[in-house]
Amino acid sequence: MRLVGIDTSTAAGGVALLDGGVVIAEYTLQLTATHSERLMPALQQAMADAGWEKSQVDGIAVAVGPGSFTGLRIGVATAKALAYSWQVPVVGVSTLEAIAWQVGWAGSTVAPMVDARRQTVYTQVFERSSSAEPKDCPQAGLRAVSEPEQVPLEQLLSRLEQRDSQVPVVVAGDGVIKNLELLQPAAAAGRIIIPSGHSAVLHAAAVVELGEVYLKQGQQADLMQLVPLYLRKSEAEIRWETCQRTGRP
Repeated sequence: MRLVGIDTSTAAGGVALLDGGVVIAEYTLQLTATHSERLMPALQQAMADAGWEKSQVDGIAVAVGPGSFTGLRIGVATAKALAYSWQVPVVGVSTLEAIAWQVGWAGSTVAPMVDARRQTVYTQVFERSSSAEPKDCPQAGLRAVSEPEQVPLEQLLSRLEQRDSQVPVVVAGDGVIKNLELLQPAAAAGRIIIPSGHSAVLHAAAVVELGEVYLKQGQQADLMQLVPLYLRKSEAEIRWETCQRTGRP
């Protein structure tokens, strides 16, 4: 199975190609250019380097969020357009699940953190379980023990510290990088583990690997119903509702 993976949920977006369960190409781009400027050139270059033609692609996996509102719209719209044009299935992958998949090897509990601005993060807690179903977080052996949410970082840290288990929690995602200074005391005390180097930032390889599992299980998104997972209203929507309520621009 040859799959294309797309991630535009954070600033460090990228594309990845998977062939027979092996990631054979991956471009991660954290540049000043927007996703709309760099996504398709990156995908075209990756496919050219791999010698792939669009007719050889069997499916597309795309990160649906939570994350950057603009980035998610670009990524999901691109994935849907390609799936329609190439006549291949598309599957949406939670950004939080993809992060858990990527770093789940590092501990028995994972709390992905995607930056939501103003010292808040999008998060969801996963725990290792021998009885985890494939839909929970396959191969990483993790199952979700909470729902995706937006929460102040300090509140999340307080929750993690109140856990019964003394095993440190693995945290990863751009929310970790953005709030590294606030997280350092908890890391120094051994309450959390921050993966080193590039492991802390989501890679498109994790998205396409997880997408392959879902597609093999028969999961496939309806092109008309595949939408980003935002978790909160955009700033524009909030301002509009405020104007409607107060009658002031």
